[in-house]
Amino acid sequence: MNRVFREEKKYLISLPEALQACHRLAQVMHEDPHNGISGYPVRSLYFDTLDDRDFREKAAGVELRRKLRLRCYDPAADFAMLEMKQKQGASQLKRSLRVTREDAQALTRGDYAPLLRYPESFAAECYALMHSRCYRPKTIVEYDRKAFIAKENKIRITFDSRKFNASLVILAVLTGTVMTVIGNNIALSLGMVGALSIVRFRTAIKDSRDTVYIFWSIIVGICCGVGDYAVACIGSAVTFAVILLLGCIKSDNRMLLIIRAHRSKQEPIKAQVYKLFRAKATLRVENTTEDTVELIYEITQKLLRRAEQTTPDIPGSIYSLGSIDYVNLVMQNDEVSN
Repeated sequence: MNRVFREEKKYLISLPEALQACHRLAQVMHEDPHNGISGYPVRSLYFDTLDDRDFREKAAGVELRRKLRLRCYDPAADFAMLEMKQKQGASQLKRSLRVTREDAQALTRGDYAPLLRYPESFAAECYALMHSRCYRPKTIVEYDRKAFIAKENKIRITFDSRKFNASLVILAVLTGTVMTVIGNNIALSLGMVGALSIVRFRTAIKDSRDTVYIFWSIIVGICCGVGDYAVACIGSAVTFAVILLLGCIKSDNRMLLIIRAHRSKQEPIKAQVYKLFRAKATLRVENTTEDTVELIYEITQKLLRRAEQTTPDIPGSIYSLGSIDYVNLVMQNDEVSN
């Protein structure tokens, strides 16, 4: 078991500030050996009580609070880290236990018995806590991280963003595009600096992709302004291809199908959903108590429309199983269909 007692501070910064900070830190600190070219992925599954006690305590700013999570840095790894972070004043105590892939998968299903096989007292503590307070898998948080380390004093600085690393690659393409137009033309380069210097935003840009799109439009305008339409078209095509390749454009038509029913209907519900959506609905959360079960599936609007062609009343087909408390369809725009 690993045990770390540290202070942790978090700041929300813009993409230009992050780029500048990364450049400066690279001069005086060591990059994390796991960084690779553009950082590394972090995926965490957070557990919470049935009434979301840990989340509500964090939102309320409770001084003494905890959060329990299962974290992995490589989806193909044969292990994961079970971590508990406890806030104590200005500092935090972080304890972690390495568990096998099979045991981690059991934890995601709400089976905490594998923890009893570990000799560490921390494993027994997690088992007792998760059972006594009915902890269940609640939400997945995934992002990219670029880290810097000061080996002399163990200071660690990280940049976390779902879009940050992708934005770096796209900015490199855009920079190459504008440099192709400027070439050795000093007058044009000075004019571009002047044009960019007058750009001001009253509202802080928090999504790095927004900054990229703004610079993209400016660079295309510059290319068109000097009559170099070919570079504008080719640069835009390459940029768009990179965006698609890195998965920066994702459909927002995803929906959640939430079903709560008596525990005895767990398998019939799974079979019905499997039949309705032809095995393409993804089971994201499965919460169970002694008497009830809650299943949360992720589907797309396209998949829903296809299913409605054969079964127009999808909620009704699920209600027909009996002992169903509710069936909700939650859309990305927060609209709810019962």
